[in-house]
Amino acid sequence: MNGGKHFWNRERKIIAALSEHYQIQLVINHSGDLNYRIENIIEFAREYKLQLVVVDFTNRKASSLKGLWKDFQTILKIRTFKPDYIYIESFGSLFFALYSGLFLPVRKVIFAILDYKLHPYGDSVGKVSEKIYQRLYLFYFKRFHLFSSEQARMLSEEHPSKKSYYIKLFLIENDFPKAIPTQERSFEKINFLYFGKIYKYKGVDIFIRATEILAKKRQDFKSTIAGRAKDFSTYQELINTPEIFELKIHYLDTAEIPTIFHEASYFVLPYREVTQSGPLSLAFHFGLCPITSDIGGFKELIVDGENGFTFESENPDSLAEVMNNILEGSEKEHQNNQNRLQDFVKKDYDIQKFVGDYKNMFETLVG
Repeated sequence: MNGGKHFWNRERKIIAALSEHYQIQLVINHSGDLNYRIENIIEFAREYKLQLVVVDFTNRKASSLKGLWKDFQTILKIRTFKPDYIYIESFGSLFFALYSGLFLPVRKVIFAILDYKLHPYGDSVGKVSEKIYQRLYLFYFKRFHLFSSEQARMLSEEHPSKKSYYIKLFLIENDFPKAIPTQERSFEKINFLYFGKIYKYKGVDIFIRATEILAKKRQDFKSTIAGRAKDFSTYQELINTPEIFELKIHYLDTAEIPTIFHEASYFVLPYREVTQSGPLSLAFHFGLCPITSDIGGFKELIVDGENGFTFESENPDSLAEVMNNILEGSEKEHQNNQNRLQDFVKKDYDIQKFVGDYKNMFETLVG
């Protein structure tokens, strides 16, 4: 069970491959066509012979009392399917969360957690709804799939009675084209890209400061910031050399994203903290070499100088130095950086490896 957007972006390949081994009931929380179309999911379910249950949230809020009966009907459909394994990544609503703990066989449930350590949003840590849902799944369930080894370790240490599994986040693909060949990516003028929602913990200010430090020495590059911000004015005030920056501060439609990634040369993730990163997974898909802060969720994936570059977390001077070193590189070195990344992705993101990991996880529930 998951939201339509997350399923379509990063899980359909895994479900398609698993359908060769299991009979699958797919429960989708549909909240409107956000970078996917429900018709595509219906066709996908038909192609892979999945039993599809669509929970429609387009005309009701997750907390609406209208959901009391509808969510109970969803529970009945799951129970009627008589599953051996139940994999939940999104409750969808508070009612379903309560029902799942009361009426689903807990011993058969694996709950997937994207962020066990909740991210800070603004001045508070985590959204209120995320805190409520976290308390519920930790109260009800015993087995959890985490997408970061560090997060799995944290959960095991804080809740030793719980069982945690680590399988990393798969590539985020949506309907985007594949990574462009190395020779088709231009390195004539290096374009450093930040992409994604803009929160303080994601360190856009660090990227801006690093760009400004580097701009005092040279201006033969560009820094692009693409993503949505509640208030960008604080960041705008940090920009003293606007000619270096390209700003795309708005909701990015699916159609815009491939062009943004194809026009970039390197992908900058200046986060102050991270669990696992959807934007990093997207960069892997597009074959765009990453530059990340040297913190846990990145360190378990990025080896400096092999499949990307790292800099000292929260240090704009360190990031500026890495960016400058990249600018000093030759066209051949840039191509080699991208080739090494694409070799890494081809090896570490083989779909059959993920299928094996998921099968092993599910089969621990047998008996």
